[in-house]
Amino acid sequence: MGRNFRDSHYQRYVKFGKRTVKDGEAAVIWNMHGEAREVVGPRLVRLFYSNVRFLTRHVATRDQYLVISYRNGDTEHVQGPRAMFENPVDHISIKVASCFILPNANTSLVVYTENRRQRAVTAQGDGIEFVEKDGREGIERSIITGPQKFMPEVNQTVHTFEWDRDLNMLDTSERQWTLGIDIVSSDSIKACATIVFSLAFPISGIERLLQSKNPFIEMQNALNADLSGYGSQLTWDEIQQIFREDIRKKETLTQFYERASTIGVEVRSILLKGLEADRTILAKIQAKLDAETKFEQDRRLALERQKMEVSQMEQRQKLEKNKLEAQNQLIESQQLLARKEKEHALAIQKEEDNARAFERERRNKETLTFLKEMKDLGVNLDSFLAANTQSKEGSFVVGTPALKTLQGQITPSERKIQVIQSS
Repeated sequence: MGRNFRDSHYQRYVKFGKRTVKDGEAAVIWNMHGEAREVVGPRLVRLFYSNVRFLTRHVATRDQYLVISYRNGDTEHVQGPRAMFENPVDHISIKVASCFILPNANTSLVVYTENRRQRAVTAQGDGIEFVEKDGREGIERSIITGPQKFMPEVNQTVHTFEWDRDLNMLDTSERQWTLGIDIVSSDSIKACATIVFSLAFPISGIERLLQSKNPFIEMQNALNADLSGYGSQLTWDEIQQIFREDIRKKETLTQFYERASTIGVEVRSILLKGLEADRTILAKIQAKLDAETKFEQDRRLALERQKMEVSQMEQRQKLEKNKLEAQNQLIESQQLLARKEKEHALAIQKEEDNARAFERERRNKETLTFLKEMKDLGVNLDSFLAANTQSKEGSFVVGTPALKTLQGQITPSERKIQVIQSS
């Protein structure tokens, strides 16, 4: 018999024998004619060419309910606490499901109720007549708000919010939504902005929220459009300075706020948590800036070097010019000095010539005076002059015999007396 409770996994065909169904167990037995009977323990059952199958027991607590699917097509929900054996003769399946616990007013359920016209069966004579009762047919949607415990009826389906971790209950209170979104500046720098949104889903907006397949994706697309236009107007340096304040302004995120309002989401606050540029792009830009800086430095150094060379050339030219001017001045000074020396030499020569001419004239006058005196003394001048030899230059030289009286007056270099004939 065993101590453990048996379930539907225990199935046997028994020709002759018996089975003890313990207290807390149940079994269904088919006889040789295929007739079934359910046996609930405690009980001893004798078997003859029979099939025995123990039944699985399903238990629902206070916060659970049983979903019973019958073989005739009906379905029933039974509120717990309740226990039931799953009999394959009557049941397709029995499942235990949890009730929806809505702990507070910020928790809501969206429930779809399928309404069908009821048909009443009445017997008239030999036939059966179906009469439809009044009632609206179709599917109605309703919003259930806590605090309460909700068990859906058979004709009710609870909506699943696939975008909210596939949950049925919607928490309408304020929640944080952290989103990393790309923003590209006008100077082609790509950055990732980590933004924290404080969102609420008011009950009044649930109807609009249900029209959105995924409100978070729709708001993210609108946010991408806003930040794309925003970044295209500013450089990376400008974005770093003003983005933290601009992200809080509604005019910066116009499409985002409009889309959130359309789908029934209330945006209460926005906070920029981080803003970091792509390091690869920054490295490329920095390398480009370094290259441009190096090029500019090289260009400036080349210009400075060129200016220095031009300055040195100008200085050399100036030195050469000064040297040439000094040489010209020296030459002019030398020429002036030579001219003055020449003029001085000429002046001296002139003075010497004048002195010699004066001396000749004086001597000629003395000679004439001498000759005159000789004549006065009765000396024959012709004989006197003939006695002297005539110089090659045409001058008459007084001989020594006649000039003995003048020996003391005439120097040794002046032995000849020249008489210049006047024309």
